[in-house]
Amino acid sequence: MNSTVTIQTFGELIQQYNFVIPAYQRAYSWTEKQTVLFIGDLVEHAGKTTKYYLGHYILEEDKDGQFAIIDGQQRLTTIALFLAVYQFLTKSSTPIPSLRLNVAEYDNARFQEICLSENLAALVNQERKQKERTASLDRVVKTIQTFYQSFQTGKQQNKPELLCVAKIDDYIDVIRKAAVSVGIHKDKAVAAQIFELTNTRGVPLTETEKVKALLMKYVYLNSTDGNRDVGDIQRFFAKVFELEEESAKASFRGEMSLDDILAHHLRAVDDGKDEPVFTQPQNVEGEHGCLEYVRQKLNSFDADKPSGIQYAKDIAREFAASMALISNRFVVQDKKEPLIGDVILLDQRRSMIFLLRYFRALPDEQSADQLLLKRWESFLFLWNWHDAFYNMKSARKDSFPDIFKLIRKDYTQVAGLLGKYYRNKESFAYWPFQTKRTENNVVTEINGLEGVFRDYITRLNDDLLLRAYNRGNWHFRYKYWLYKYEIESEKTKGGTDQSDQVRSFLRTLFKDDAVTLDHIIPHGLGWNELSVSGEHQSDIRLWKDEADKRQAEATWQGIHEIINGIGNLVLLSHSDNASLQNIAPFNRADAYRKLNLKGASYREVEAWKASIEWRTRIEARGELLIKWMQDYFTAKPTWTDKETE
Repeated sequence: MNSTVTIQTFGELIQQYNFVIPAYQRAYSWTEKQTVLFIGDLVEHAGKTTKYYLGHYILEEDKDGQFAIIDGQQRLTTIALFLAVYQFLTKSSTPIPSLRLNVAEYDNARFQEICLSENLAALVNQERKQKERTASLDRVVKTIQTFYQSFQTGKQQNKPELLCVAKIDDYIDVIRKAAVSVGIHKDKAVAAQIFELTNTRGVPLTETEKVKALLMKYVYLNSTDGNRDVGDIQRFFAKVFELEEESAKASFRGEMSLDDILAHHLRAVDDGKDEPVFTQPQNVEGEHGCLEYVRQKLNSFDADKPSGIQYAKDIAREFAASMALISNRFVVQDKKEPLIGDVILLDQRRSMIFLLRYFRALPDEQSADQLLLKRWESFLFLWNWHDAFYNMKSARKDSFPDIFKLIRKDYTQVAGLLGKYYRNKESFAYWPFQTKRTENNVVTEINGLEGVFRDYITRLNDDLLLRAYNRGNWHFRYKYWLYKYEIESEKTKGGTDQSDQVRSFLRTLFKDDAVTLDHIIPHGLGWNELSVSGEHQSDIRLWKDEADKRQAEATWQGIHEIINGIGNLVLLSHSDNASLQNIAPFNRADAYRKLNLKGASYREVEAWKASIEWRTRIEARGELLIKWMQDYFTAKPTWTDKETE
């Protein structure tokens, strides 16, 4: 039974009900962007007769009289946080109006602690050193800080205040009198419709939430016991969202969202029964995205609704199982063997399919095979970095689907299969790893992936040394190459192994801010940096020493020829890149230290002091990197260990 109540204001709404956010709903997701919009609304309506609309709320009443929030939980949580800041600023013992809210069970105990006035002092002043247990709780703290900072003066924040403490009761009045609409439902049919609802001021529904709603709607409309079956799906998604919040900060996640994980899961596992195509859904969203993929699968059960209901429940169950793998086994294994996270950074789509299937096949107590992971990493990096496939046409581009199928059939044979492809004992789809090279009328046949790769890099050597940066389509390949170089260099440095520390730091670059390639010697380097006699003028035309001027121009000409070479590139985040000035390498090294950048290259550039040596430095580092890259990805221990093939 559904009903629309006559509540007209937000104050009336929260006066009547105790709210609980069920675990199958998305955890707190608002960022500073949505919080600032809310603050702007309060400022706009404070002290005015215009009425603020605080949205529509859908509540589900259970048999015990509890009211679960089906839609509106983000707004309610944000207002609860604003009221907590109000209490803190006014030293009021009771927030007015009073909002009784329990968030998702896995966050609730800590959420209630955070909202206590005696705990807010450390949070609002950013004295807290440790991150919260889940990403959603981190967002809760950030929202509290945003509210508090919006009350502060420009002297503290270097920007004008958005909220005024003297008007704080006006803001509370805006919230209390805000118009709302409310729907209360006594069965789970409402949950089946949630995917059609969005909030103009909130965070749009994710693809995962839409798929959840679609599954719930399907089983409710087609099941003889809809509430029970919907409840099953809700429990599985409650686990998904809990695990997501626990694992969101895993270093290997990069920019991989929960929606991305859903797409990878559907390609790799689907409902756990059928052999998937591995290419569907093609995208996360849209016409060929997750929602449409699941919708079409459900439509295929039109003549067999019970099977469709079972499929819907299986999808939810298996997705929760995949999240458990990612949140638990992936994280634990990555600490023991970081290649887990590395291959996800290298090729997220293929590696997620590979790992989801592999860990499902691997016994619970067994660790991943390090040789297999090393081969997988090297193969992903090498398989198409050559021109042996140039102009070849075939029905299949590669044999990755055969690898994925073999994992499920017999994961112990996968390392051997990769070895066969690598040595060209078995063609990688219709394209063999072989080529011919003619020199002085002598034809040499090159066979195997290592051979065609090394041959190609040899021919490409000058291009890499001089113009690597100009190949924009290869930038991510360079980024991974440099990432591994920095890590592996730490394993051999002075008998100490700092590789875990460097890996963790560099993964943060990939995770928190899109990583970019930075020029050690920048294009905009000032002329004064090239002076031998100590000229301070950045305009070379003003120099008095003609010999110094000629020397600087010759030095720059040599540098400019190689400035885009691989030897002049290091990893930086976009924000760090933008903050650095056009300064000399040894000064740049000081900036790297201040940015806490870790790795061999960041330390080495401190020695690049004499400008007349810079071209030689770039060239030497480039040659070192090229040799290291070839040796690392074709390492004999990786490809010559004995195994059954």
